[in-house]
Amino acid sequence: MEDNESVRATVSYELDFQAKVDSDRLGWILGKHRFAGLYEESQYTIEEAIGREQILIDGELPRPDLPNDDRNRLFRRHYVTDPGNPLDYINGELTAFPVPVERTLEDGSIMTSDWFTYQRRWDYTRDIESKMLAMQSFWLGGRLATTFGKRWDDLEFAFYDEMNDGAGGVVRDPDSLRITPYEGNTRLMGAVFHVTDAFSIFYNESDSIGVPELPIRYVPDGRFNDVTTGEGKDFGIKASLFDGSLHLLATRFEASQNNETEIGSVSNWVVARQDRIVNALLLDDFLTEAEAEANRVEGTGFTSDSATDGYEISLVGQLGRSWNIRLNYSWTDREVVNVAPRIQAWAADSARPFWNSFDRPNPNDPDGGSILDTVFTGGNSIRDEMENFEAELSQRVSESERVVGLRRHKASVFVSYTFKEGRLEGLHLGAGARYIGKPVVTQDLDGVDVYGEDNLSVDFLARYKMRIWDQRFTFQVNVRNAFRDHAEWSPINIIYDDNIESIVVFPPREVVFSIRMDF
Repeated sequence: MEDNESVRATVSYELDFQAKVDSDRLGWILGKHRFAGLYEESQYTIEEAIGREQILIDGELPRPDLPNDDRNRLFRRHYVTDPGNPLDYINGELTAFPVPVERTLEDGSIMTSDWFTYQRRWDYTRDIESKMLAMQSFWLGGRLATTFGKRWDDLEFAFYDEMNDGAGGVVRDPDSLRITPYEGNTRLMGAVFHVTDAFSIFYNESDSIGVPELPIRYVPDGRFNDVTTGEGKDFGIKASLFDGSLHLLATRFEASQNNETEIGSVSNWVVARQDRIVNALLLDDFLTEAEAEANRVEGTGFTSDSATDGYEISLVGQLGRSWNIRLNYSWTDREVVNVAPRIQAWAADSARPFWNSFDRPNPNDPDGGSILDTVFTGGNSIRDEMENFEAELSQRVSESERVVGLRRHKASVFVSYTFKEGRLEGLHLGAGARYIGKPVVTQDLDGVDVYGEDNLSVDFLARYKMRIWDQRFTFQVNVRNAFRDHAEWSPINIIYDDNIESIVVFPPREVVFSIRMDF
């Protein structure tokens, strides 16, 4: 269930000094300004209750104390009785509950089934109060244009855990309410200066915050996730060439984002592992209950930071009376850093000193082996758990730092010619090429990028306009990937042991013929 309510109020005002002051010179300098303001309150609530069909024996669950236990779960199977008829297989209906089970067992017990909520993954309310002020100004008779914006956000998350309802399901735990407040101030400013009528320079800078959508919590204390923050800037030039026939745009851009959420199964490789270590030490009397509780952790996800930079050049316009051209080139680089900083800090400041404090002889071991080697969590010693944690952390960091799919180079060009007179008047022909560079698919053990395949595609266009029965018709043929006879592909993401996780497919030649009639 999702519910979103918002109330918004806006106001605007325009101030033109050119019309208000007596001095033309002063009015020209002070210019014209537009102001806008916004106030908004919104509340977003999400409750996701995941249900499944469970077994009842004489009206009771086999394990009512453990709603998630598989012994409560009913599995339904469907069989193919006619292999020659693929429609013979029946899948479960997704939009309706199946008919409940009702069977009498050999001992006289009655087995039935019913639906229970066994998990409430997302359960929170987000309140936001936002205030925004924006200003656009034109100075020096419009030669200088500036933009400024400021926004203030007050956020409050009310987050709930789930609890056993005592009847085989889970419900919201009212005592688990945790309220996490945030304050976010963001701004935007930019300027364009027209040096001449044909040449301009511009600069833009902004920062932002991203509201968390998922209730991720951080190790070690289970604190609700922070907002994502970002910064960006771009600057460049705009120019008109050959009396405005061609338009050139060159841009340099930089952007960064901090505190991006990654799920990462932290509950398994951090929280559950620490619980196993603590429980084993508690069971063998190396910890008291209070010491055990003090060393447990909570958390469901971790974060990372990223930075992107690059530049782009485009040229658009006419070459002569009949020729048109569009050309674009861009180069982009990206890196991911500061992966799992809270888990790394917990490991350095708390976990490793705590674990290493037990690297001493075990008085219960006749050979005097280390506690780390002689106390077990199931089939693993504590030292095994420590080494597994370090390996998992290293792998998580390595996986997150891989900027998979990044294509640093991209370029495209399209040239067209329109016949303006003669027998071919109305005919428009075009040809172009699109290039995308090799994607980064993984990094080797030394952190060096490994690349997939680049791709070059060639396209053609032919369009003819004519009148038939006093109606205007357009006949057009588009040929994409003209010289590719069959589909090609490249890996996008290669995980460990050279296993390809995802690919991109470049389709073969595609020819589309269309007719349009304008009434």
